[in-house]
Amino acid sequence: MIIYRILLIESSTNKLSQKVLSIKNVAEIIEKHNELETDTIINTNLSESTEVIRRPFYEFDNQFKKQSNWSDSLNSVFYDSDFKTHPLELKEHSIVIEYIKGYFDTQGVGCQLFICDFGCSTGYMLSKIENELHEPILIGVDIVDSSLVMLHNNKPEYLLFKFDITKIPFPDNFLDCIICLNVLEHIEDDIKALSEFNRVLKPNGIACIAVPYGAKLYDYYDESVLHIRRYGKNELVSKAQSVGFSVVKRRFLNSFMYLPFALKKKINRVIHNKAKDKFDRMQSDVELSCNMFMKVLFNIDNKLSDLIKLPYGIREIVLLRK
Repeated sequence: MIIYRILLIESSTNKLSQKVLSIKNVAEIIEKHNELETDTIINTNLSESTEVIRRPFYEFDNQFKKQSNWSDSLNSVFYDSDFKTHPLELKEHSIVIEYIKGYFDTQGVGCQLFICDFGCSTGYMLSKIENELHEPILIGVDIVDSSLVMLHNNKPEYLLFKFDITKIPFPDNFLDCIICLNVLEHIEDDIKALSEFNRVLKPNGIACIAVPYGAKLYDYYDESVLHIRRYGKNELVSKAQSVGFSVVKRRFLNSFMYLPFALKKKINRVIHNKAKDKFDRMQSDVELSCNMFMKVLFNIDNKLSDLIKLPYGIREIVLLRK
C-alpha cells in the first residue's frame, strides 16, 4: 500500500490544524457511511506527531465500475495542447464560479462549504474555487489514477476518490455544491448519476453541470473522446427535473460559432465517420482549435455571447438546485 506524507502541522498554526481536523471529520463521515474502519481514508496521528499521512486517493473497489469513459491517452492530448487555457474552457470556469459564488452570496451562507468536483482531473477547477470561497472543504472524484496522484501531489489538502458516480459512496444530504463539467456525456446511465447528485446534496444545495450541446452533431471527434452522447434541446434540463432538481440558471457557450461548428460536424458525419484515423483527426482538431486565430474567434464570441444570449451553443451550462 502506497501512502504519502502530505501536511506538516505546527502546534502554533491553529488555522492549519483546524483545516486538517475538518478534512478528517469529513473522511470519518464517509467511513461510517460505508462501514469502513476509522482512518481507512485518511490516516492521522495528531497527538504523537506533527505529520498527517494519507493515500493519494481512496478507491471504492467494491463499487467502482468504469461507467465513465476517459483515459491517460486522452489526458495527454488535451494537456499537450494546453487546452485548459482555451477561451472556451476559461469562459466555462468563470461562469461556474460566478454561478456558485453568486448563489451562496445570495443565500448568505457563512459556514464552511462541502464542494465536490466529479471529474476533477488534475484539479484546475477546484483550485479556482478554493481561491474564490472561504476555506471550503474540497473533494475531487476521477477515474484516472495519474490525474488523482498529480492532484494529490499539488494539493494534498483535498480529499480525493475514485468510484462510479452512478453509485456515490457518500451519505444523503452531504454536499453543499457539486461541480460536474463535461462528464455526463461519458456516462451511460446519466439519469442515475443525476439522481445520485440529488441524493447527496443538502436541501437547497446546488449542482453546476456542463455538457456538449447538439444531439445530431455526434461525429468521429465525439467517438474518439469517448462521448456516449451530445445533449439535445432541453434534454439535460428534462433529465435533471425528472430526478427532483429545479433549474436556477442556464447558459450556452459560443453561440455565434455554433452554426459553422454544426456545419463542420455534419460534414464530418458524412465524410469522416468511417475513417480509420479518427483519433489522429481528433488530435489535429484539438491542436487547430488552440491556435492563436481560433482563440481570437472564441474570445470575440465569448464577448458577444455575454451581450446576446442565444438558446444554443457549443456547450450548455446549467445551475440546478435540490
